[in-house]
Amino acid sequence: MIVDVHRSGTWGAVDTSSGVVYRKDHGVPATTWDLMNDTGLVVRHQGPEAWYTHPEQFLAAGIANYYLWDSDRYDYTVAGLNDYYRAILTMAGRGWPGGLRWLHGEDG
Repeated sequence: MIVDVHRSGTWGAVDTSSGVVYRKDHGVPATTWDLMNDTGLVVRHQGPEAWYTHPEQFLAAGIANYYLWDSDRYDYTVAGLNDYYRAILTMAGRGWPGGLRWLHGEDG
């Protein structure tokens, strides 16, 4: 999941799984909208910590908003990339051989 966060008066996209902070030239934060419209920005951030980062991630975006003053209503626990998401990202990286499917019995 990629999220846009507002900090120091500007918005910027962050990959919550790998910790990648997307940036344009000169370190200016790149928004999800920027990434959707400039595949070069996405490619620039590929690497060992974001091996699954590719322009196809940014074909569409969903919007949700959580206000800071409602923080006591949400659990913001920080966790790394777990085996569940790693398996999904691995299959996506391989082009979903055999077609899209439930990997972990989620359809049950």
